[in-house]
Amino acid sequence: MDILEQENVFDAVKQVCGTYIKAIEIFSLIYDLRMVTRQGYYQSQMPKVRDLCYKQNLYLLESEFGLLNKDSAIFSDKGIITGKKNPNAMIFVYISKEEDIARKAYAYEQEQNFEELGKLLGYPDCCISFFKKNFEGFYQDSRFFLKKSFANSKGMVFPFYNNLFLRYNGYAIISHFPCRFNCNQSTQTGAKNIKILEKINSHISKHIIQMLKCRVIIGSQELSFI
Repeated sequence: MDILEQENVFDAVKQVCGTYIKAIEIFSLIYDLRMVTRQGYYQSQMPKVRDLCYKQNLYLLESEFGLLNKDSAIFSDKGIITGKKNPNAMIFVYISKEEDIARKAYAYEQEQNFEELGKLLGYPDCCISFFKKNFEGFYQDSRFFLKKSFANSKGMVFPFYNNLFLRYNGYAIISHFPCRFNCNQSTQTGAKNIKILEKINSHISKHIIQMLKCRVIIGSQELSFI
């Protein structure tokens, strides 16, 4: 049976992908809300990921390198570059309906052309500039961008769409770092993703929203996502 024909379709895709945000990105591709997505998987996950993409007519391009995680989090962007055949390494994949777009995304990442890569991934221009400006600090501290986003933000109450503090536990509805937590363009992206999710599985949509509507303590300061 096609995975999209299953009764609990979102659960089925999440089981393959591993996290909510990865599953949301796959559905965003299927429903033409984005052109390409970049995701990380371990070799043990790849057979099911390949099968999912094949059955949904999605082109899958695998990186020629792997990344050994330095952090113990479920999801981490930090690591040591290694060969893709290392069984403990995470490899990056570029998924799109169009082969040339997936190949462009991979090439832009190899060139560290973050501006063009960000545009292909559908990130807001302001957030692309934010990432480029602060990229070097990211490798010193995996929470670096969260701290910078907060520093750029106005006020202490923000839209839950832009909450990335649970990203490393698999909960998020945007896949980029917002330039600030009250970034309107990021909020719009999150709202579109939630709208898709509500159509597919309203129960899971409510669960994710409930998780993201929370308070976060940074030092002596308390942020609220509502």
